[in-house]
Amino acid sequence: MKDVYTKNNTIIINFKHYINKDFIKFMEEKKSYRYIKTFDLKGRFEEAGPTKLKITGIDRIRITQHKFRTLRIQVTNKKI
Repeated sequence: MKDVYTKNNTIIINFKHYINKDFIKFMEEKKSYRYIKTFDLKGRFEEAGPTKLKITGIDRIRITQHKFRTLRIQVTNKKI
């Protein structure tokens, strides 16, 4: 992955190569009062730790290098 950022309340991910739907895994869960949407993307992004993402109306966006070749983006909010 080249970079990950937000623009106009949208998460933008630029890849170094062509991808298809098999590169992205989506999960959704509700824990007590929170809704968590998780996107697992195949690939590495060395700057995942220091990258901070913010979207208006979303409580938290967390980006981590979940596994060696899996970037995880979690969107947590009190409402859907």
